[in-house]
Amino acid sequence: MFRSISILHVLLALWVIAYAASFVFYLVTAPSDFGFTRGLNRVMGFLGWQVLAGFVSVFIWVKGRRLTPGSVIRRITWLPLILFVVPFLALIAALTWAVATSG
Repeated sequence: MFRSISILHVLLALWVIAYAASFVFYLVTAPSDFGFTRGLNRVMGFLGWQVLAGFVSVFIWVKGRRLTPGSVIRRITWLPLILFVVPFLALIAALTWAVATSG
């Protein structure tokens, strides 16, 4: 018997692909340009894939809210959102600290 593939499974697969692609893109892309902006293409590509993974993680979280409370799969639906929000907040905190102490 074949199990039907739900939208949640498809979204989880898309999230894994986008999240992994952000790291692969950063590692395989050669830095371009000169001076201060050298390598910015790698960072922007990484952030672009991370934002895409973040959008997908929000949809995963919304779909997961409909599942049975306390189930394993419902807890798993929190992981993509946490892996998007925590680094984003850390980036905001680091930038805020850098601006505040640059006096």
